[in-house]
Amino acid sequence: MQKVVRFIKITLAFTRNRIQVSLAYIWGSLAWIVNGSIYPLVNMSIWIIVGKFGNTNMSVSQTMSYFFYFVIFERITQTWSLDHLGDDIKSGRISNSFLRPYHHIQEIVAVDLGDKVSRLLALIPYVVLLMAIFKNQIIFISPRLFILLIPASIFGYVARLLLDSILGTITYWTGDIDGIRATYWTIGGIATGALIPFFLFPTSVKIILNLLPFRYFISFPIEIILGQLNTIQILQGFIILLMWVITLLLSFILVDRISSKQYAAHGG
Repeated sequence: MQKVVRFIKITLAFTRNRIQVSLAYIWGSLAWIVNGSIYPLVNMSIWIIVGKFGNTNMSVSQTMSYFFYFVIFERITQTWSLDHLGDDIKSGRISNSFLRPYHHIQEIVAVDLGDKVSRLLALIPYVVLLMAIFKNQIIFISPRLFILLIPASIFGYVARLLLDSILGTITYWTGDIDGIRATYWTIGGIATGALIPFFLFPTSVKIILNLLPFRYFISFPIEIILGQLNTIQILQGFIILLMWVITLLLSFILVDRISSKQYAAHGG
């Protein structure tokens, strides 16, 4: 218990420092928000056109709402741990962390949370603008469902952080992150629902994606908002998400312990 408290205290201290740094570049964060929103908004336009000339079982309102909320939850659960951890290992900077009285993942989490504060603040005017433009089309969050979005977002972020960190840790063996990153982004672009909304996949594909962690990074809370899930499906979703959090946590601890020992043994 003392280790957990100490972990939290150190991480929060790093996070406060990172927030101060990231707020100094909030206009840069706004630029990243706008740039990162172009892709889902283009996809939204494509699916609206497809819906007009075909049968997607999605109304214009559902389509616009899906990609509107996708921009928000993508930023909420976004993590840079794959890049930071992979680059630190590749460059050898990770060696410095072995001499410090805390785990390097704490600095990575602090960078994530600190940058997330500035980017979420920068997201506010952008969201307000979209709501003003599409206010008659966006499906707003039901108050009774809002409380479910908090644990869905937190656990979704934790699962994404752990998976990214595991992939970043593989750099100990591969020596490079580019191939892993490209493959991961390709798979994630499909499995998270960035390219195709989850509920448009064939049933056989949805069964597979439902068991993988990617859906719970972004799509799951959006499906809750849009009323795509009943009570049992929501409960099942949270159970699977929690199982992934536990599995990924244990996997990261194991992979990190083995790889860091090997790295140190080779004089990395």
